[in-house]
Amino acid sequence: NSKVAQFLPGNRSNTIFNILRLQPGVLAAGEQTNDYLLWGSYKGQTQIIFDGITLFNIGSTNDNIGAINPFITKDIEVFKGGYNAQLGDRTGGVVNITGSMGQYEKIGTQVSIDNQLTNGSVNVPLGKKNVLQLMFRKSYFDLMDVKSDKKYDNSYTIDQKFTDANIKLSGFGDNGDQYYISLLGNKDDVAYDVTDKKNKLFSRYHKSDQEQTGGSVYYGKSWKRAGNTSFTLAHSNLTINSSDSHQYKDSLNTSQPTLLNSIVTNGVSESSMKINHHFSTSRKQTWLLGMGLVNNETTFVDETKLAKTNSNRINGFLKNDISVSKKISVEPGVRVDIPLNIKKIYIQPRINITLKPFQYWKVNLAAGIYNQFLVENPIFDSNGNNYNNWGISDEKLIPVIKGVHYISGISYSKNDITISAEGFYKTNNSLSRFINDANSLDLTFTYGESRSLGLDFFIKNKIKKH
Repeated sequence: NSKVAQFLPGNRSNTIFNILRLQPGVLAAGEQTNDYLLWGSYKGQTQIIFDGITLFNIGSTNDNIGAINPFITKDIEVFKGGYNAQLGDRTGGVVNITGSMGQYEKIGTQVSIDNQLTNGSVNVPLGKKNVLQLMFRKSYFDLMDVKSDKKYDNSYTIDQKFTDANIKLSGFGDNGDQYYISLLGNKDDVAYDVTDKKNKLFSRYHKSDQEQTGGSVYYGKSWKRAGNTSFTLAHSNLTINSSDSHQYKDSLNTSQPTLLNSIVTNGVSESSMKINHHFSTSRKQTWLLGMGLVNNETTFVDETKLAKTNSNRINGFLKNDISVSKKISVEPGVRVDIPLNIKKIYIQPRINITLKPFQYWKVNLAAGIYNQFLVENPIFDSNGNNYNNWGISDEKLIPVIKGVHYISGISYSKNDITISAEGFYKTNNSLSRFINDANSLDLTFTYGESRSLGLDFFIKNKIKKH
C-alpha cells in the first residue's frame, strides 16, 4: 500500500512498478515499465484496473515515470491466475489498483521534487463526510534533453515531456453507503533526431505523443438484511500518434536519397457499466452475482488505410462461497460473455478450493476457463520490426482467445514468518499475429497456441518492527 511504497528502492515516480516487480511470478523483462507479464502471459493479456478504470498503458517513454501517481494509490491486488468469475476480460492476470479515499479530518498537501518532475497533491475535506483530492505531476521543460558532443560524427537530440493529473471526489452516508468520482489523464511526448553530420548519408526523426484519459463513478449501497450492492460506470481511452522520417544516401551515389515516411495513429477505448450484489443465505454460504455491459472501440490509421472496429458485449457472473467445514471451503463460479458482434455465448466455469489440513498450513487449488475479446496483436514488418495494435475479436480475422488455468499452492504461516510455493499451468489458443509485407502492402495472418508452467516461491519474515 501507499504507506510502505515510499520505502521501496527505486524512483518514487514509478511506485507501482517498484511494488509489482518484487512479487513472485511477475516478470518485467529488461526492467521495462510498459507492461507486466504474469505467469507467462503475453502483452495485452494482463488487465490493469484503477478505481474501476481499465488502463491500457501504465508506463511512459521514460522508464522512471509510471502512468499512475503514487500519491493517489492506496492498495494493489495482483491476481496471477486461477481467479474466480467476478474478474474477467483477460486470459492472463489482473492488477487491481484502489485509489486513496482521502483524509476527512483536515486539509493536507504533499509535494515531491526530484531531478525529473514535480509531484503534488491537495486534500480538501468538504464537510465531515466528503473529501476532494487533487494530484498533479509535471516534468521540467527538458526532462530528457540530450545533445551530442561536437567531436562526434553523428549528432542527436532527445526531448521528452510528461504531465498527468488526478481528481477524486469521495464520501459516505449515514447508512454506510459510499461513493466516489475518479478522473485521470496523462500526456507523454517524446521526439528525437539522429543525423550523420560528417558524411550526411543518413538522418532520422521520430516523434510520438501518447494521451490516456479515464474516469469512473462508483456507488455502494448497504442493505440492512439483503447484503450490499455496488454500481460502477467507467470509461477510458488511449491514443498514440507516432511519425517517423528516414533519409538514406548511397555513399557512391549521394544525389539520389531514399526517403521513408510514416505516420501512424493507434487508439483504443472502453466504456463499461457494472452492477454487483453480495449477500448471505446462511452463516456458511454467501453469494456474489453481477452483470454488465462493455463497449470497446479501436482505431488504426496510417498512410494507406483507416481501420475502425466497435463492439458491445453483455456479461454476467455468479459465484458461491461455501464453507463445508472449518478445514474445507469451496468457491464455484461461472462467467458468461455474449459479444453482440459475434452473437455467441461463451460460458466460463471456474472453481477455487481451500484446504486447511493442519494448523498454520493451507492448500489452494484453482481451475477455470477464460476468454478475451479485446486483443493486442503484434504486427511485424518485412524488416523484422514490430509494434502492437489493439483489435476486437470477430472470430474471423481475429479469433477469441481461450485460456485455461490450473493452479495449486501450499503455504505455511506462523507468527512472523510466511513460506509459500505455488505452481501453475496455463494454456492459450487462437493467438494471432500479423505480418505486413512492404511490397504488396498486404497483411498476412498467422495463428498459434501457447503453454506456460512454473513454480513460485515466497518467503517473508518479520523481524521486530521491520
